[in-house]
Amino acid sequence: MRSATELKALKLTPDQEKLRNNFVFNALATVAEINQGIGRENTPTCDLIEIMNIGTDYALDPAGYLKRQDKKG
Repeated sequence: MRSATELKALKLTPDQEKLRNNFVFNALATVAEINQGIGRENTPTCDLIEIMNIGTDYALDPAGYLKRQDKKG
């Protein structure tokens, strides 16, 4: 798992950045919905970093990420 500093230093294309941001936004919305109101401000930092890592992996290789998830399931 990448650290917050490593995530910030990654150079993503605008399309990759958009994919990651959409993924993270949707993940945080789901967290808020599941926890009935717990949003980003109340989500532990380690969870935010994990969500950013997953979003980054997806943004860097969407097709490969989805294939890996299918194999896990």
